[in-house]
Amino acid sequence: MLFNHSEGVEFRHIREQLHVEMEMVTIWGPWGICQVCGRPKDEGIRKKVGYCRIKLTQKGSASLQNNTDLHFIKNANEIACRSKILGRILPGVSNLTRIIPNFVQTEACQGTCNPDAEGFSKGWKAGKTSAFKYRKIFVLAEGSHLTLVCPESTLENKVVWKKNGKVLEAGKSVTPPNPEDEPRIIVDTFNTLYLVSVKESEEGNYTCQVDDIRMQQIIIFTISKARILTQAFVRHMMYLGLVLSLTLPCYCAGLVIVCSKKRTYKNYEELKEEDARKHRYLKLT
Repeated sequence: MLFNHSEGVEFRHIREQLHVEMEMVTIWGPWGICQVCGRPKDEGIRKKVGYCRIKLTQKGSASLQNNTDLHFIKNANEIACRSKILGRILPGVSNLTRIIPNFVQTEACQGTCNPDAEGFSKGWKAGKTSAFKYRKIFVLAEGSHLTLVCPESTLENKVVWKKNGKVLEAGKSVTPPNPEDEPRIIVDTFNTLYLVSVKESEEGNYTCQVDDIRMQQIIIFTISKARILTQAFVRHMMYLGLVLSLTLPCYCAGLVIVCSKKRTYKNYEELKEEDARKHRYLKLT
């Protein structure tokens, strides 16, 4: 309405001197991906952004001399509401249009959580790289337990656990090398990996994928308890040696000082006589 009817100086300049018709329009971008991760089931949303633009329609010729900014206005089909050129030529109009925010339209959608597609793990999408997003190393004592959950996964995702490249099937346990032993590698129906009473045979490279996205790599090492106890004993003996090395010199120095000044100390008879004098003095007072 202001572009067509305002009697302001800049609006009249646009209509009468530049012979340009201006109109506010919204240019819509494409719909974004369906955002499902971290939202309740069946409550995914997707968004698209509408950008403010000024549509320019030429209604006649104008004398522009050598003003490049005005030449741009005359020849352009549209200009952004926050354009710096608009701010230089028509600051009053620019002050009104540059405060208009981008419009955001949302609508409900359905989909499966894909951390990479939603930008949470950009660069780890299957086929883009052979690296894993997360890496860990565990050193376990024989007989200990460990529970592992694949990061950024839900019950709706397809999670695949592997040990040294071999798939670990969900809901099943891995048969140990010795059939008489109890299973020590278990993947439950919720895609959680359990290592129970680990031994040397459980060492290896464990990986998990979420919807074909390489998510996590875990290297497992096992060590015998006897070795751990031996290392702990050696470590504590080193601490004891350090403490003794600090205290023994002080103790020996004290003995030397005492022996060198033993003549200045009172003997038992002198101390006994001094104590008797103190008692007599107390009785008199």
